[in-house]
Amino acid sequence: NEIVLKEDTEMLDEVVVVGYGAVKKSDLTGAVASVSTKELTAAGISSAAGAMQGVVPGVNIQRSSNKPGSGYNILIRGLNTVSGSTKPLIVIDGVPGAELENINPDDIEKIDILKDASSTAIYGSRATNGVVIVTTKRGKAGAPKVSYDGSVGFKNYMNAPDMMDGQQYVQLAREYSRATKGNGEYVSDDKIFSASELVAIENNNYMDWFDALTSTAWMNSHTLSVSGGTEKSSYVASAGYHNEDGCLQPQFYKRYNLRAAVDVTPNDYFKFGVSLYGTFSDQETGNEDGLQTIYRLRPTYHPTNLVTGEQEFKYGSGQFNPFVTQKNQSWRYKKYDVLSNLFVEFNPIKNLALRSTFSPDLQFIDYGMYAGAYTKRNQGSQATAWYEKTTILNWVWDNMVTYNFDLMKDHHFDLTGVYSMTEYQNEFMRGDGAGLSYNSLWYALQNGAKTNKTQSKYTKTSLMSYLARLNYNYKGKYYVTASMRYDGSSNLSSEKRWEQFPSMALAWNMKEESFLRGVDFLSQLKLRVGYGETGNQAVAAYSAWTELEATRDANDNLTLTTKRIGTKGLRWERTKQWNAGIDFGVFNNRLTFTVDVYDKLTKDALLDVTAPLYTGFKTRLKNA
Repeated sequence: NEIVLKEDTEMLDEVVVVGYGAVKKSDLTGAVASVSTKELTAAGISSAAGAMQGVVPGVNIQRSSNKPGSGYNILIRGLNTVSGSTKPLIVIDGVPGAELENINPDDIEKIDILKDASSTAIYGSRATNGVVIVTTKRGKAGAPKVSYDGSVGFKNYMNAPDMMDGQQYVQLAREYSRATKGNGEYVSDDKIFSASELVAIENNNYMDWFDALTSTAWMNSHTLSVSGGTEKSSYVASAGYHNEDGCLQPQFYKRYNLRAAVDVTPNDYFKFGVSLYGTFSDQETGNEDGLQTIYRLRPTYHPTNLVTGEQEFKYGSGQFNPFVTQKNQSWRYKKYDVLSNLFVEFNPIKNLALRSTFSPDLQFIDYGMYAGAYTKRNQGSQATAWYEKTTILNWVWDNMVTYNFDLMKDHHFDLTGVYSMTEYQNEFMRGDGAGLSYNSLWYALQNGAKTNKTQSKYTKTSLMSYLARLNYNYKGKYYVTASMRYDGSSNLSSEKRWEQFPSMALAWNMKEESFLRGVDFLSQLKLRVGYGETGNQAVAAYSAWTELEATRDANDNLTLTTKRIGTKGLRWERTKQWNAGIDFGVFNNRLTFTVDVYDKLTKDALLDVTAPLYTGFKTRLKNA
């Protein structure tokens, strides 16, 4: 009997999205990693970013806090900037600048992560920190298919510090007082502990604050979807719900998702489609002190005074009773997000495609904070609150032409050209109130006893881009990818806002060479090398210009003062990166290796540097 190993063509033919197009995995020239929907949903985590933790090499993902609904920080191949954002560019169904936290992992078909500059340069100015491309599920031809995905789980705090018990703490306090107050002699307990603490010590009645204030938190997710279609049209619709309680009250996070997508191909020349993705999220993070106060409280303290029976608010050590502060503070964050995508594609001749895509993203954000008098923030003085409303409209209009052809059968070319426009608008209003007489949260700021404060602002930025890319391969052995992107950003000085970002990558598929075709155990062997340049213009809007601020004095006189000095000639922060890699697979690709070596250098970093004394400012933004 013979054992014959067959090549796993399904793995090599897997399609990878690389930005403004897709290629087979076997044809990749850059460093790209992929995460499937199976991997994303296996752990039952509500966030797609959280589901990728530990799955993608070269990508460090950390949660910003342990509160329910908190986001994740994604770092691809280390830090690329000092003062700017390190967040990678998120592209959802071709829409750059979208937010990964809004997407239900059950709605995701796959995620592709572009790591090296030869891959990310296709996105030019916003790709210095890498690119995360999300492809959501689409309908397929066939009878209607209804599916349900759900999960229920719970969580607890892990690796909590091992705290002293009550008796150990009492002995420590006695020894500390002997060393610091008693000149080597023990000090009487009434000079160390309060009357309530003395009762607790006498009755051996100690408080485990961590156990009393934390509890097991439950979480559940549910997604119901229906999909189907014919050869000329397909559809998909889904609804999702996620609920996550916090281990500390009153923390919680809820998210509701609605999604619909339709694709229509009426004939061989036209194709069009539309998709809508709506999200509503509601997050309560509660008391801002959280575990910090719990770990600082003595085990001899109790929520109520053991002598008088009255509820405690502030203890002698300066700490506050969390049973009181938890009920008197709220941080509430509500977000409504509608992400849409409309496209039309025209194929006038074979292998030529003209495609126009318009993708608006509309967000409404309500953010409120209330702190009653009995909180650490206000320490019994007065209740305070503030309320913010933000409206964000971000749209992207891409116009793309692609053409692929073969010369003499062995030479294959793919040409892509793109003209893209992006606009971002932000409207912001905030009101502050102090001296509130009752717990009205942030809905009655005008009732505050003290002068209320309001502010509002409007921000608008834009980005225009031109892009050209060439993909070439010879007999599936030798690959060349070259691109050039030309970006102009309104964030930078008018004389420096346009910049070009080139890239090139080469690959050699050695497995297709005649001297390796007979090596049966070897499934793939490819060498890659690439170079690319990317930019960063992640500075506040209007940073290149001097900003004035209007203030009024006690007599209502208006005064204009300089809030920030501008920087003439503010230009792009630029990162250059070399990458060399090898893709290796054996035994029918049951065992695969990918090794990459890279070198990154960032120049013209956007930094706040020391300003000359004559300006009257300590720092100013400039390229360092």
